[in-house]
Amino acid sequence: MGISAVVILQLLFTYTPPFQALFETEAIPLWVWPWLFLGGLVFFLVVEAEKLIIRNTRPALAIPVLAESAA
Repeated sequence: MGISAVVILQLLFTYTPPFQALFETEAIPLWVWPWLFLGGLVFFLVVEAEKLIIRNTRPALAIPVLAESAA
């Protein structure tokens, strides 16, 4: 529900004339949206790859900490 609310508010902020006048913004052209989604996807994939690399390169450090906390 929170994500839906943010999306709706963002669309209102971006595309309704009263908010555009109030915040001095302009609507994003439709041809820009695919580039925005592509940029978001690339960013997501980079962050997920980084998390995977970090998890796979430090397993020896995490195991003793978990074993000590269980004891």
